[in-house]
Amino acid sequence: MSFLGDSQTDEFDGDGNALSSLVVDTQKTVSTQRVFNDKNQCLKEVSTITYGTQDSYEAITEHSYNALGLKVKTVSYVVGEELTNGKTVEEWVYDSSGNLLKAFTYNTLDSSSKFYTSESVYNENSKHHRQRELRPQLKRK
Repeated sequence: MSFLGDSQTDEFDGDGNALSSLVVDTQKTVSTQRVFNDKNQCLKEVSTITYGTQDSYEAITEHSYNALGLKVKTVSYVVGEELTNGKTVEEWVYDSSGNLLKAFTYNTLDSSSKFYTSESVYNENSKHHRQRELRPQLKRK
């Protein structure tokens, strides 16, 4: 989505992977560099976000895949804030047929923050049986 005054420039490799992106709007500039493996899977994204001419920070997102090529983990964090704000981790669990069984998100500094976001059940023929969205349980004092 682009708004009046926004601009985006992308650079692609021969396989159509967006190696870099530059997004400029009225408040910030986001420059993103990506690294892909030989299977065209994005392994790492490094984004530099700049507000005006002075304030900027670097955000990293790293992706991991299983032998089937399915994304199993994403770790996101702001460089220099890993020890104060932690890293956000998203994980996906699949069965041997590649069906998504569970998805969950948590912060590395708060082990109690881990919660499942969805859960799916498949029958023996890998046919989707049911899915439910799971919400985090609120902690009671």
